Amino acid sequence: MPDAQIQTSPLVHVVSLGATLPDNLTASLVRLGATVIGRAYQPASSVPPADPRPDIVVAAVAPGSEEALLLLGALSRETRAFILACTDTDDDGLLCAMLDAGADATHSHSQAVHLFESRVRAVQRRSQAAALLATGPAAGIVIVRDFVVDFDRREVRRGDELIRLTTSEFDLLAFLARNGGRVIAEAAILERISIAPGYLRMCVRGLRIKLGDRRGRGAYIVNRRGAGYMLELAAPESDPLPFSRTPALQAV
Repeated sequence: MPDAQIQTSPLVHVVSLGATLPDNLTASLVRLGATVIGRAYQPASSVPPADPRPDIVVAAVAPGSEEALLLLGALSRETRAFILACTDTDDDGLLCAMLDAGADATHSHSQAVHLFESRVRAVQRRSQAAALLATGPAAGIVIVRDFVVDFDRREVRRGDELIRLTTSEFDLLAFLARNGGRVIAEAAILERISIAPGYLRMCVRGLRIKLGDRRGRGAYIVNRRGAGYMLELAAPESDPLPFSRTPALQAV
């Protein structure tokens, strides 16, 4: 599979938390089209950096350093950028500790470079999605994880693939996307879209299958029993890149 460039040129801050990022990973960022700025992390109590706000922070975390984890936690509280934490150990305990401290994804230097590049691309997609969701649906499109809802064209795409939906399926997905991350009662859904009450569950089931949730476990559309339906903006727990910083839209 040919290497894919990041869709736009993001600003990446490579931050040292007691360690340095290997040259091959820094070179990968440049090859992916990122603008890379290396700097030491300084908590907000000190003079803030003069650099522009980054799209992604790649943090080099020293293994076995409690101070590095504390700094990572402070960094996650002070930045709205997505954080990819890297370290030179495969220790599961440290990788979990970095996620618990506030990283959105982790990478071990012993893992293949193409995995690092894939994680950077994934984090960038989610950063772009967060930016679009923050502007609201007036922009005409919303990106939710790996698919794009285009309200004006009434289309849903995953990459170059057009996902063919019925009118009712698109209307349901568009309504949930406009209210991403919020549980919408069945009554509110039926008031806003033209669908027979008895057909709503069938519509949800068909939509889940077309979006790729063939096991019907609510990976995209979640049924909160007794409350309603919600479009799940975050990835499932098995996904190593939780989308924890996606802002929810206001109900429209």
